[in-house]
Amino acid sequence: MKWKLGTVSPKMVQNEIKEMLDHLRWIKSRGNLSRNKIKRIEKLEVVLRVFRTFIEYHHVDLLHVSLVELTKKAKSTVEMLQRVLDGIPDECKTNLNLGRLESHLLKFFQGNTSLSDNNKLNDFDLSKYMDCLGKNLNDVLVMVLEGVRFSPPEENLEIHKFIKQLEIVQKKLKFLIYLYATEIKGYVNHEKLECLETRMHFMANNVGQLCLAISGCVVSNFVDDILNKPPYLLFLIVLVELEMKKIFRSDLKASKFTHSRTFKDRKLPKGFSHHLHSLLMYLRNKTVENFPNYSTAQNICVAIIEFLVVFLEADVSNHVINGNWLNEAMEKVGAIAGDVLYAIQKVLPRSINKDDTSKMSLFSIHVLKKTKDLKTQVETYYKSLKFTPSQFPTVGGWSFLDSLIQKLNEMSESKSGLDFLMKPLLGNLEKELSALTSILEKDLSSLSSIFRNFAKVHHGNEILQDLHRRTIKLAYEAEVAIDSILAQYNVFWHIFCSLPTILKEIKQINVQVTEMCSTDVALKPCYVVAQYKHLPTRHSNPMTDEEIVGFGNDTEKMIQYLIRGTNELDVIPIVGMGGQGKTTIARKLYNSYNIVSHFDVRAWCIISQTYNRRDLLQDICSQVTGSKDKGDKDDILADELRKILMGKRYLIVLDDMWDCMAWDDLSLCFPDVRNRSRIVVTTRLKKVSEQVKYHTDPYSLPFLTKEESCKLLQKKCFKRKIARLNYKM
Repeated sequence: MKWKLGTVSPKMVQNEIKEMLDHLRWIKSRGNLSRNKIKRIEKLEVVLRVFRTFIEYHHVDLLHVSLVELTKKAKSTVEMLQRVLDGIPDECKTNLNLGRLESHLLKFFQGNTSLSDNNKLNDFDLSKYMDCLGKNLNDVLVMVLEGVRFSPPEENLEIHKFIKQLEIVQKKLKFLIYLYATEIKGYVNHEKLECLETRMHFMANNVGQLCLAISGCVVSNFVDDILNKPPYLLFLIVLVELEMKKIFRSDLKASKFTHSRTFKDRKLPKGFSHHLHSLLMYLRNKTVENFPNYSTAQNICVAIIEFLVVFLEADVSNHVINGNWLNEAMEKVGAIAGDVLYAIQKVLPRSINKDDTSKMSLFSIHVLKKTKDLKTQVETYYKSLKFTPSQFPTVGGWSFLDSLIQKLNEMSESKSGLDFLMKPLLGNLEKELSALTSILEKDLSSLSSIFRNFAKVHHGNEILQDLHRRTIKLAYEAEVAIDSILAQYNVFWHIFCSLPTILKEIKQINVQVTEMCSTDVALKPCYVVAQYKHLPTRHSNPMTDEEIVGFGNDTEKMIQYLIRGTNELDVIPIVGMGGQGKTTIARKLYNSYNIVSHFDVRAWCIISQTYNRRDLLQDICSQVTGSKDKGDKDDILADELRKILMGKRYLIVLDDMWDCMAWDDLSLCFPDVRNRSRIVVTTRLKKVSEQVKYHTDPYSLPFLTKEESCKLLQKKCFKRKIARLNYKM
């Protein structure tokens, strides 16, 4: 590599550092220094050795370290050296040139805007690089140990845990270096070796990052960045071990290490999926940076990452799948993530050539096939699981069934909330869900019609009543499944297990009810009608105040804030899953005596997924003025509503908002005249609550405690007071 005029070569700087280290070693050996001064010198020696490693391997783009930070550290290191050497006799400082050391360090860091030189990546010795980092790691470990040497473990639990993890990393690193240098390198084909080396290189760079941070060469938040680093390093070591295991079992079967404890099938470490998710987030960003002109490989890598992220976020983090299968799946996800890392490294803009472009396109197609195989296995696994319905109460049966049918009808017309499924590798999930919800809507519409007509003739039919109860319970299950999918919670589980099971049972009920209807001569008025297309707006909640359980303290706090709080107009978002009680708590606020007496006007409006702006505006106008619909257009209604509210202290509840389009359509109608007017928005989606808030953070509904759940169950299931039940929940 050619160096610019006025700069210094890495070798020159390394020689200066070596001379300084030799001199410091000689000064310490004279034996006339205090213990404190020796410790200060040893810390500076650690910094210098870390500098030396960084400078020697600057061409590997070690962790994209800030040159500004390194320049500042170089200056402060020389200043500290000057202070340490001030009290030492002059004869000990003969030939010691601190000015030259500082000059070389600054010229090196300031004269090279990009330290990376990818042309050397194929030449450098990975074993030697990792060995140097291993020595640096030992240095910083000794430094940390010295810092807590006289402190009892109970006073520094986090630090001692950190030291223990770091010792494990150090031990594993040595073993991996040994295996790579003596057992693997030179014995496997080039592509397999490159795939392994990419993982090892990435792991080594992260070790280097930790050494730089602990030694103080770069600025780092100690708690967040340093203490949390060893678990991530152990995760990266596992990725290397998994790749080595694959190599030993396929190419090096005769090696004594093939059946060693390191490569036995064992449980992955705690937090593996969390760190895997962090790696995928890093790779997603690098994919955008590193693929400026190579669309095939880029598109494939992006699709792979998106699928893996949804799988990890939606299902793995919620522990739906059992341990053994999860372990196997996580190993495959880790292997695919490592392959994506390899593809990204190979197409770095500074090193890519036409041959690499072609190879990476083929390689990415190979990784895509592995990902599709994993996806098939995931879907097959979920289909094999057994779903057992919960025992939901049937309060508000007819009204709830109508509400769910309306929601299903809206979902068939709008894909709102399903953006995350509209990705190349997830497209079949969206189609699967659409098919399930469409069939579910038709079957529930059919059953609703039959039940209503059947009830007119045989009101007391016990079989009919039982089938109706079962349908309502299954409808509750279906809504939970759909809301969970929209919230990206257990997506694969609900699409491939719970919803198909629910639909199957509803179909069986439909068949049974249809047969009863067709065979009973007295039931001729009973017939099946087309699915509901226009359902009445839901302006009432079937839950009464007596049935409300929990939220007591929170409700009172919110009432006080609605009455007091800021003088400015404020939006109070309430966020939670379907059925968790958003509407319940909002209704409790809305009907509170203090609220009714405090606000001049109130309005309650339900926002559906496929709302009509004019209908919403007319609905609010009618509630605050009592006037009837005059047929005005929405713009006229919006202007009229704003004028009506301008001189009043108002409370508006916008219930069940699905996206911010509805808020954008309505918000300009709500004037702020600094009279403590309030808007309450309930939503299932956190991103909506974050976007509509003004001064108050979204209120996330907590789940009921066991005692509250038991109390609610009593109120839901029994019509009169009963003796205290001893449930085991």
